[in-house]
Amino acid sequence: MEIRSVRRKARIGFTRELSDCGRTRSVRMMWMRRRRHAGHMITRRPIMPSWSDHPSNNAMNRMLAILLLVIWSQSVAANAGLRWDALQKTVTTKADATNAVVSFVVTNSSKASVRFYRIKPSCGCTSTTAPKTPWNLNSGKFQKLEFATDLRGKRGTLRKSVIVQTSSGTMLLRMNINISEPTGDALRKRNQQIAKADRFAIFHGQCANCHVKPTYNKQGRELYVAACGICHDAEHRADIVTDLRAVKFGQNEIYWRHWITRGKSGTLMPPFARENGGPISKAQVESLIAYMLGDWKKDKPARYKEPAVRQ
Repeated sequence: MEIRSVRRKARIGFTRELSDCGRTRSVRMMWMRRRRHAGHMITRRPIMPSWSDHPSNNAMNRMLAILLLVIWSQSVAANAGLRWDALQKTVTTKADATNAVVSFVVTNSSKASVRFYRIKPSCGCTSTTAPKTPWNLNSGKFQKLEFATDLRGKRGTLRKSVIVQTSSGTMLLRMNINISEPTGDALRKRNQQIAKADRFAIFHGQCANCHVKPTYNKQGRELYVAACGICHDAEHRADIVTDLRAVKFGQNEIYWRHWITRGKSGTLMPPFARENGGPISKAQVESLIAYMLGDWKKDKPARYKEPAVRQ
């Protein structure tokens, strides 16, 4: 009875308003909330069984599973007609190689022609040399697929994959590429390419072992040998690295301070001052400038000799 009364009053729609602490509330809204709450408590919808609980649907699920199993088994059987020389290959590149080429050979041993729909490498740095898809591989024929991976700026071991989709199924080819570490001239050439792309690169990674760590707690001449002479007085100094002793003009305090603290963008010269991303402190900068203006011209260059093998 109380619920019916609540519903009846809600239909009438009281518009009288009450004021509570300066906030106006509608009596009608209050009754509507009670009505919804009471109706929810009394009239509950029956719980409907799920679609999969129906007996006929269980049979359909079993039939669907059997159908998928048949399709998969047929795909495997058909894909067995394609014989690959290998599904995974490992290659080791030369130290100065800029790309690595891995080839796979596929033979159609079935009695029917197989259509190749798509050949998709796992990344954009790998290109494919193969007939333009879609193409057919007739019975008894073979085809060589080549995949070239760009190695520039990469080190260590690369793991690549290629998805091959055919009318006989989908195959996954895997490639492991071991990049050999360069030595000697090849190492210097690679390091120069890295420094050209990012002049701060010498302060990070393995380069820091030669360009950052030796500068710790060094002052004056020792700091010059560790931070500057390693490049400017090197035994195999690159042509793009300035011979400081051949510079005949402007070698004053402003000149050295600018080059040491700021370097020059677009070249291999990074800023060495710590506030600009370099490894040496202000005190070290001052000691280096004092040495360059004093005994540097008198001292013989300490030729930096590279180890036989550097990695």
